[in-house]
Amino acid sequence: MYKEPTTIWEVSSQLAFNEALQDTDDPRYVDTSPARELGYTALYRDLGVDLVNRKVAQNHPSKYVLFCGHRGTGKSTELRRIRQHLNQPGLFKVILVDAGQDVGLDLNNLEYPDVCLALARTLCEELKDEDGIVVDQVFLTPLEKWFSERVLVTDTFKEWTGEAAAGVNAKYGIPFLSEFFLKLSTTLKTGTRRKEEARTILKSSFGEFASAFNQLIAHVEERMETAWKAKRLLFIVDGTDRLTGEDSKRFFIQDVYQLRLLRSLFIYCAPIHLVHESSAVRSAFDHICKVPALKLADKFDPRTPNLRIEHAEAFDVMRRLILKRAPAHFFRPNPESSGDWSTVDYFIRVSGGHLRDLIRLLNYAFQSTTTELFDLASAQAAEKKLATDYRHILKSADYQRLAQIDTTAADANATDEETRALLYNLALLEYNSFWWQSHPAVRTLPSYQTALEKL
Repeated sequence: MYKEPTTIWEVSSQLAFNEALQDTDDPRYVDTSPARELGYTALYRDLGVDLVNRKVAQNHPSKYVLFCGHRGTGKSTELRRIRQHLNQPGLFKVILVDAGQDVGLDLNNLEYPDVCLALARTLCEELKDEDGIVVDQVFLTPLEKWFSERVLVTDTFKEWTGEAAAGVNAKYGIPFLSEFFLKLSTTLKTGTRRKEEARTILKSSFGEFASAFNQLIAHVEERMETAWKAKRLLFIVDGTDRLTGEDSKRFFIQDVYQLRLLRSLFIYCAPIHLVHESSAVRSAFDHICKVPALKLADKFDPRTPNLRIEHAEAFDVMRRLILKRAPAHFFRPNPESSGDWSTVDYFIRVSGGHLRDLIRLLNYAFQSTTTELFDLASAQAAEKKLATDYRHILKSADYQRLAQIDTTAADANATDEETRALLYNLALLEYNSFWWQSHPAVRTLPSYQTALEKL
C-alpha cells in the first residue's frame, strides 16, 4: 500500500522507473491526457463501444488494435485504465496477458504461438473461477482433441498422457485444459529442446488450434452475459512493445496472419518505431492508437531556443506527477511555499516529456545529492548522467541525423531504418500530431552541438 514518504530514502523507493502502476487506484496515478491530446474515443468506437449509453453498440466479429508508443511513456498504465473502463457490466470481460510477467512467456525469445497459447490459458483460468461459465463439452472437445492428437502423441510429451489419468478422451473440461496449457506454456519458456518441438507442433497445426479456440470463444460469448454480465470478450496483450527490432518485425508483420486467425477483439501493445516500419503494419491492424510523449513545447529550432513556446498545462501535469512521488518539501526551493518551481521544472525540461526518464532523473538526482533535498546541483548531475546513458548508445552519424530532424519542419520526417532505431532507443521522441524532436539530454552532448553548428 502506498504511503507518503517522510524521508528522501523513502522517496527513492518510489523511483523504480521500470515498473508500471498495476493498481488502477494507485494514488500516484496522474491523468496525462491533457498534456498529449490523448483520448480513447476513436479506440472505443472502433471496438463498437457506445460509452454514453454504456453498451456495445456494434458487434464486430473481430478487431485487431495496435496500441503503441515509446517504452516508458505509460502504455502499460494506460492499458490497465482502459481495462478498468471497459471491464464493466454491459461491455466487456477483459482478458489481459502481460508478456513481461506471464509465467509462460519469455520476452527474450517470444513468438506468436507462445502468446496465443497464453491467451487460451488465461481464458481457461478465468472460466475456472467460481463465477465462471459452465461450458458445454462439445465446445471443449476440439481443443482436447488437438492436444491429444498433436501434442500428447509425440515422444517428448508422451509422459503427460499418464498424468491425464484416463486420457484426453475423458471429459476433463476446463481444469484439464487450464493445467495442460500451463504445462505447455512453461515448456515454451524453459526447456530448449522441448521449446522448439512445442513450437513446431503449434506452428504446424496452428490452423486447427485457432479453429478450436475460436469455437470456445464464440460459445463463451453466448453464455457470458448471465455469469459475467458482459457482452463480448476483449483480449489485451501488454509487454510486446519490449520486443527488439527483428523480433517485433517478425511478430507484428511476418506472423500477423496467424494472429488474425484468432477471431475476437484484440489490443496488442507495440513499440513506436513499428508503425513507421512499413505499410504492412497499417494494413494488418484495424486501428492504431498512439501514446506520445507529453508535449512540453511546440517543436522549435535548437539554434533559436528563445523562440521555444512552452505549454503550461503539460508542466502542470508533470509537476503533479513528480509531487506524487516526491512531495514539495523535498525540493530546494520548496515550490508550494515559495512559488518557485525552477528546480522541479528543470527535471521536467530535461525529461522531454518522457515519463520514465522523468523518474529516472529523480533517481539519478537522489544518487547525486548529499543532502535530504533535490536541488539544482543534483538536477544538473542527473542530467549529465542521463546524457551519458544516451551517448553510450549513439553513433557519430546519429547526431547529424538528430540535428537535421530538429531543424526541419514538423511534417518533414524520414522513416528510414536509422531514424526508426533512434525512436526505439528514445534519443528521438514522438509527440502528439506525430512530430519528432531529439531528447533534451542528447542536445547537451558536445557531438550534438557540433552537428548543429555544422548545419
